[in-house]
Amino acid sequence: MRRLEKEELLRKAEEEIEKAKKIVRGVEHLPPESIKNYLQFLLNTLNYLAKAMYGEDFILDEVSPQLIDENLIQILETYFYIKSLLQRDFKRISRTKFRADSRKYSIFFTKEDMDHLCERVSSLLLAFRTGL
Repeated sequence: MRRLEKEELLRKAEEEIEKAKKIVRGVEHLPPESIKNYLQFLLNTLNYLAKAMYGEDFILDEVSPQLIDENLIQILETYFYIKSLLQRDFKRISRTKFRADSRKYSIFFTKEDMDHLCERVSSLLLAFRTGL
């Protein structure tokens, strides 16, 4: 993949992470359904990052074991954690705290958790960007 194509994918990844950060900044005023948008923006960021790292046709849901390396393990751990959150129903508990319900159990998901997840995805993006 050419450097220009990688730069374009990384630019798209950065746009997606900025959308997620914008939701976190205003989470006190957004409906709980917006959490799913936030999570989708993070997934999009990771998908663009993976495509920049491993090629345009790379799909995180279909990784072959031969491709797995240290960087990809970190991306996959984050990716599948976010996907598991996407399958939950979010209910507001307070201004910055949500209950994420699944069929088996519920967890609490706070603004701080959202900040931490954004930071984790941002650090993966930054690590690759500085390695170019």
